[in-house]
Amino acid sequence: MTGAIGSIIISGNPVTDYEDFLLNLSPTDAPGYAEARFSNYAPLTRAEGGWWATTFAVFARELILKELYENALGRDVEVWGYGLEPNFEGRIEELVFALPPDRFTKSLRTLANKAHMRADVDGDGEVDRSTVIENTESQGLYGTAEGVMSGGQLSSSLVADQTIQSLVDLRSLPQPAVALGGGSGGIASVELVVRGYITTLGRRLYNQTLLEGTQSLSSQVEDVIDDVGEFIESIDTDTNTTAVTQEYDVDRKADSIVFDLPRLGDSGNNRWLLDCYGRDCTTVIGRRAYLHQAAPVRPPTA
Repeated sequence: MTGAIGSIIISGNPVTDYEDFLLNLSPTDAPGYAEARFSNYAPLTRAEGGWWATTFAVFARELILKELYENALGRDVEVWGYGLEPNFEGRIEELVFALPPDRFTKSLRTLANKAHMRADVDGDGEVDRSTVIENTESQGLYGTAEGVMSGGQLSSSLVADQTIQSLVDLRSLPQPAVALGGGSGGIASVELVVRGYITTLGRRLYNQTLLEGTQSLSSQVEDVIDDVGEFIESIDTDTNTTAVTQEYDVDRKADSIVFDLPRLGDSGNNRWLLDCYGRDCTTVIGRRAYLHQAAPVRPPTA
């Protein structure tokens, strides 16, 4: 059978929660009837980040495949082994509906439903932030995806606002792409790209200017995830007392912060990692991040 994977469950996202949906996929070579099946499951797990991404293809009646193409972006995916071992959890970020010989693609990669510009809008030589423009409908469907533009020197804040409004209008909803006649033969399928929930931090900016000074590394990682990690259910941290700044004011992506901080290590010269995994059959809490000391590095011996 397809590796040791017993089922893949696609359901409504537990955070956006705008729909009730459930589809259980069985391996293509499993016996018996199944409403939908999967193949080519290829997970990627990283030491830094944990469950990072996976891809697989879905085979079903054309009506089910069309529904997936229409609505599956942002849905939750859980992958389970035959012994109820969790193997992956994430959300659908890209899909390709292969209806030979045509292919139809939709993706969340370019999504932006909250954005602003950094530019000099009053000629004083200082960079300002423009008004934040948002699309709350898109945020309700897919969560918040932030962007920031650099505008150099502009004649007024109105120019910055209209530019950002155009960006949000263009990118607040996924835009389909079509390749007619470019595919090969075969049967209809939907190919899914699923990314682990830790990667959603790459869609958020983190700024914090109310508090100054330093705090422990583990507390700072918790603060970032608590503030902008809307898809992270909880975080467990081992204590790392390395002092780091609390102040951020340069529109950094949240993932770059929470991955860079553990790379500082600790006073004992230990390596640290942040990763994120899902629930198991005895733990109902999924989407849990872990900040922990990594295995020690052993230098090569002569």
